[in-house]
Amino acid sequence: MDPGRGRRERAPKKGAAALAQLAALRRGGGGDAGDAAAAPPKRLDTFELKDEGDVYDVVTEEEYADLVSKRRREGGEPVWEGR
Repeated sequence: MDPGRGRRERAPKKGAAALAQLAALRRGGGGDAGDAAAAPPKRLDTFELKDEGDVYDVVTEEEYADLVSKRRREGGEPVWEGR
């Protein structure tokens, strides 16, 4: 090899940091109750479910029929895609 030329170095792999983090979690989180206190919290332990409230309205059959007829009057022609 020519002494004037440098050697090409390998760039670190993109997933190396993520793999190192996973390996550390496995080492720290896979033991008895004493090890669990020192391990970082799991994502499931820190997850919080947001209450969005009601997703839909509860209506009677008469209210539903009125709503459907109103939508049919105001909706016009349906859009048929792919024809």
